[in-house]
Amino acid sequence: MHFNESEFEKAIIVLEKAFEIVNEKELGFEQQADILTRLGQVCQFKKVFGKAQNFYERAINLYVENLSQKSDQMVKMYLYTGQMFVQAQEYEQAVNTFYNEINTGCLVYGEHYEGVAAALYNLGNAYKSQRNFSKSLTAFEQALQVKHSEKQASLIYTQMGMVHSELGSYSKALKYHQYSLELKQKNQMSEVSIAQTYGHLSSVCLQLNQLESSMKYALKERNLVRDFTAPDHAEMANCHLKVANVLIADQKYTRARQELALATKIIEDNQKRDDRPREEVAQAKKIRKGIVECEQLLRESLNHSPLKPRT
Repeated sequence: MHFNESEFEKAIIVLEKAFEIVNEKELGFEQQADILTRLGQVCQFKKVFGKAQNFYERAINLYVENLSQKSDQMVKMYLYTGQMFVQAQEYEQAVNTFYNEINTGCLVYGEHYEGVAAALYNLGNAYKSQRNFSKSLTAFEQALQVKHSEKQASLIYTQMGMVHSELGSYSKALKYHQYSLELKQKNQMSEVSIAQTYGHLSSVCLQLNQLESSMKYALKERNLVRDFTAPDHAEMANCHLKVANVLIADQKYTRARQELALATKIIEDNQKRDDRPREEVAQAKKIRKGIVECEQLLRESLNHSPLKPRT
């Protein structure tokens, strides 16, 4: 979905009118709930979270009032609402909603509800966003103990690796990211997903001072990113920035300066484009800050290095 402001308003008007017609003709609560859900999704897409929450809650209330028992529709509604709360950074409400999804799913489908792994994954991410890492890891571990696919496992391992990095447990983080990479490659997952894992592995190896491995993964990430993104995309600058950080740690300052120059040029070209989506604008700003910090690190390293810099 891609709405400009006028299209967003039109979508809301059309859906609200459809809801009125369904209500007047008493065509059934399922159709009312479906329209309310669509209204919520449109508002969520436009990040009008208060309205999205209102529409989702009205849809849930219709199901509660008209069904004698829990339903698969309610499971989906809890999923949509929980994802909306995560997007709105209302993590406590997201946690509660994902618990509702798990409990309702088990009531509807039994204890072998296949969506439990996905719900626990969402729950773990909500806890991770709260920086409640202990509960986050517990949720991820539970997700691996119930029925799940290898693709789901690869995503769970990625998140577990990220949590362990936050905790400073880099050896554990390395292990989980390696598990993730193995499953992503085995299941031929997207280049974007594999590139992200290469990036995580490079960062963790850098923390462990495994510079050769860190550089290997940083270059693998950059080579993949080149295959699926434009030369002036902010993500390419980020790849050069990561390589520069490894080179600085390895005291290869001349090459590090070259990588930083490439990253800076890409960001400058990127900022000249008028068609950048909001997310790329924010990413470019963050990377520019990273370049400045890396340049400062390079200056400090040159000033304090007792060794002759390697090229």
